[in-house]
Amino acid sequence: MANIEHFTILKQGVSTWNAWRAEHPDVQVDLNQAPLRGMRLVGVNLEGALLIDADLQGTDLSHANLARANLSGVNLSDAQCRAICLDQALLVRAKPQENQFR
Repeated sequence: MANIEHFTILKQGVSTWNAWRAEHPDVQVDLNQAPLRGMRLVGVNLEGALLIDADLQGTDLSHANLARANLSGVNLSDAQCRAICLDQALLVRAKPQENQFR
């Protein structure tokens, strides 16, 4: 289950989240199984985050930093993934929308 503090901060918006991440760069972000469906997360910094089995369906992740994130089993159906950083991200069992990463 997601860390409720992390989830609560993220729900406050990308600018609040990114400011918190800048202040706490060594925190292991835990958003495992988080219900992030349909959220607008443009430019969010989720570098190194644990997002195992998170629901990202319909989420706008454009320009997001997901480098080294664990995205195992995430649902990316209908998600917007333009210009995202997935360097060294783990995508085992991820459920992408067909042709999403073209």
